[in-house]
Amino acid sequence: MDTEFITLLGDVRVPSPNKHFQRIPNEYILYIIRDGHMKLVENNIVYQLYPGDMILLEPSLLHYGIRSNSFIEYSFLHITLEKNAADTEDDKNIHVLEQFSQIKKISFPMEIFQNMVQLYEELKKTYHSTSLFRSTKIRSLFYFFLIQILEFQNGFTLASAEFNQEQKRSVQKISTRDLSDFLRQNCQNTIRSHDLEKIFHHNFDYMNRIFKADFGMTIFQYLEDYRISEAKKMLQTHAFSISQIAESLGFCNTYYFSRVFKKKTGISPSNWNKEEANLP
Repeated sequence: MDTEFITLLGDVRVPSPNKHFQRIPNEYILYIIRDGHMKLVENNIVYQLYPGDMILLEPSLLHYGIRSNSFIEYSFLHITLEKNAADTEDDKNIHVLEQFSQIKKISFPMEIFQNMVQLYEELKKTYHSTSLFRSTKIRSLFYFFLIQILEFQNGFTLASAEFNQEQKRSVQKISTRDLSDFLRQNCQNTIRSHDLEKIFHHNFDYMNRIFKADFGMTIFQYLEDYRISEAKKMLQTHAFSISQIAESLGFCNTYYFSRVFKKKTGISPSNWNKEEANLP
């Protein structure tokens, strides 16, 4: 599910105490601290991170954590800033990317931070969507996200970002594309049949029947497949424990996640990267 600029994004919650793992990334990583406290070291500089903070970690630089007695809840974006042909024709785009790559830690006032979180959620929603215009929308939202950061960094007052929040759906003919997008966008949450009935205002058996006719599988088979595909990408980063992946993708526990993963792939999560490495 690769896309220009954003290669991976998601949300993580680590209980107390927390200590970030050690790694040298091959791309930029932006952390959005939503709750708790993290101590992170990069280039021998210790960063104390609290709610409202963002930090951009650089490729090819070692970073690691120092034990904190707090829990930590944060969102992350893995970002590649390679310029493409469209950017080379637009100096403004190049300028935005270059300025963004120079930022480090930014602490936002909470009101502004909440606007940035809303924009991140819109990015996440689009990242997991199947819209025909997905790539174009991600590109636009990503640039807008960067510009908001840079304007604050340069001392401008951010205008209140107004994002249309999804309202309760009115009773109408069910869209299986809307349903599949909802499953992707909320794959980190527990989703039950009666939850879907309340949101989409239709009987679950009816929704399941027309969903299977369009996608060739039931609603929960589709959700399970999508969660496993996201789990594979998270395993490839070597950045998350199996328990963190299970929690972030809505599995009730690590054992159940491992059982589903093995059922879908034939191997356990702990052995998956080893098997992938041996492929020709």
